[in-house]
Amino acid sequence: MSEPEIHRAPDAEVLMSDGVKKNLSDFWSVKPIVLIFLRYFGCPFCREQVAQLIQKKENFDSSGLQPVLVSTESPATAEPFRKHFGVPFPVICDPGKTLHRAYGLKGGSMFQVFSPEVFLKGLRALGRGYFPGLPEGDPFQLPGLFIINTEGQICFSCYSRDPSDYPSVERILSAAQKAHVG
Repeated sequence: MSEPEIHRAPDAEVLMSDGVKKNLSDFWSVKPIVLIFLRYFGCPFCREQVAQLIQKKENFDSSGLQPVLVSTESPATAEPFRKHFGVPFPVICDPGKTLHRAYGLKGGSMFQVFSPEVFLKGLRALGRGYFPGLPEGDPFQLPGLFIINTEGQICFSCYSRDPSDYPSVERILSAAQKAHVG
C-alpha cells in the first residue's frame, strides 16, 4: 500500500465569521486542521455535516485535530449561523471563493446538484430534521475536505462528487491516523 501523496497547502489571508482577518496558516501552525469546505449554511447536507462534526467534537479534540469550516457566505450570515447552531469551530467566510479555487474546488453542474440521487438523499436529510435555509452562498459550489499537518502539508483530500458527498467523521479520523496526523 502506498503512502498518500502530500502537497503544500495554499495559505491566504482569510476572513473569519466574526469579521477578523487571519492567515490560514495560523490554524495549522498550532495543530493539524481538517479544512472543511461547505456550500452554504442553508444546505441541508451542510447542516447535517456540521451537526455530525459538533456531535463528534470530543473525537477531534482527543485526536489533536482542529476542524475549520469554510463557507461561501459573508460574516453577516455565517456568524449568526455559528452562534445559533452552537458551532464550536472556527468559520472562514469565502464569498469570492478565492480559497475554494486555491484548493481546486469547483462548481457543480445542474445534474450534479439536482440529480435524482441527490434529491433522494435530500429527502432523507429532511426526514432526519435537516431543513434547508436560504441559499445565501453559492448553491452550485461543491464541498471538499483537506487534512493539513503542522508543516502546512495536505495529507488527505476529498473532492465531493455532489452536494451530498462528504466523508464521515470516522473516515476523517481514520485518514488522519493513516497519515500520522494528530
